[in-house]
Amino acid sequence: CGDAPKRLEIFAARAQSEPLRLLLEATCTPYDLHIHFFGESANPADYQSRAGPLAELPLYKGDELGDASICGCKAILRHLGRTLEGSLCGEEDDLPAQAEVDQLLELSFDMLDAMQGFRGGSTSSKDGEFVKPGWWSLKRLEDSLRGAEKMLPSFLNPQEGVYFVAGALSLADIGMLHALSTLDEMKPGWLAAQKVPKLVAFLDSHRTASWYQEYASSPRRLPACPIDFDFNLLHADWHPRHYEYTAPLEAATAGSRTSD
Repeated sequence: CGDAPKRLEIFAARAQSEPLRLLLEATCTPYDLHIHFFGESANPADYQSRAGPLAELPLYKGDELGDASICGCKAILRHLGRTLEGSLCGEEDDLPAQAEVDQLLELSFDMLDAMQGFRGGSTSSKDGEFVKPGWWSLKRLEDSLRGAEKMLPSFLNPQEGVYFVAGALSLADIGMLHALSTLDEMKPGWLAAQKVPKLVAFLDSHRTASWYQEYASSPRRLPACPIDFDFNLLHADWHPRHYEYTAPLEAATAGSRTSD
């Protein structure tokens, strides 16, 4: 943890920035956090001036990039996967393992998208009507869970850690940890009821890890808000209430974590 800290800029919600923070925390990577709060302090021109052609958050900058920066959750995840220690994208000479990591990472984002089914339907039309009913999204979610269950090893040893690919931490684990923990926080008990015991063991293994326990109980982690459980609200039914925290925001949350 002795390197110069990375810099991460995010909106004041977990949403699509949480996998990045989970990866930085799990790998003990120092980072400085800049939170763009909604309302009077939200200034798109401020971060867009540093965000390159895509001009969006989350935004990442590290010494390895020189004067450049990266924005977009998946792009930042893959960059960190290539540059941090470990085989986070799969072993360099193992293309099947790399493909498996990519598939599982994509599947984890599909799960997050399908959780909108709990709201009653998928992304609304301009007239405020649901394009597809909630059962359709929930069916996708259930199918995704069953698929992920099959991709975990047949024999698990929680004492040694539960991982999807090659018995080591990868972007697949980070994506799945974020998706499954979000699902379990949103609908407690629903995951266990789907009869996916290996996924439950995976989630328990990572949520009881010392790094996760320390992060989850620290002010570095933002409280949840509705947009975290259904990112499509950003497009379908935008309203300030979607950004109201379910627990009080600690003053220290807006601070930075550095190598100190």
